[in-house]
Amino acid sequence: MNIKKINPNLLSFDKTTINIKNCKIPFGIEKPNKKYKHFTVKLKLYDKSIVKKIKKLEGVLLDKINDDDDFDYSDLKIKSSIYTNKWGDFLTVKIPVVKDKISTLFFDFDKQHISYSDISKGDFAETKVFANTIFIKNNEIIIKWKAEKIRLVKVAL
Repeated sequence: MNIKKINPNLLSFDKTTINIKNCKIPFGIEKPNKKYKHFTVKLKLYDKSIVKKIKKLEGVLLDKINDDDDFDYSDLKIKSSIYTNKWGDFLTVKIPVVKDKISTLFFDFDKQHISYSDISKGDFAETKVFANTIFIKNNEIIIKWKAEKIRLVKVAL
């Protein structure tokens, strides 16, 4: 298994930070396991423009990597960050843990700080995510997203 980490600065910072206004947290916050220290959350995306923006970003990244004259990347594909099934479009994001502390900010409906454990299955949220890890594995470009902020909202759609 050959893994090559890509400099995330290939994309400008403003393009790799995305504010998702309306999303659902259908499964709650998934706790870390023995292999990984980070928490994860699956976001159900309702806004098709967010899905298009992420897919466009993935395409731009593929083009920039293919423009690299030092390597032959002709066989590369994008492993999309968006997972689509009959229930909709989903984006899995990490809840980063730095020095044993969760760095994602969580807020309730009144913009008061809350804990990740206050997030429940089925909650709706506004979420700010950013791409900070980009790598190539098995001829696929993979972008990993992290949550900077999750705020619960009462109305999603």
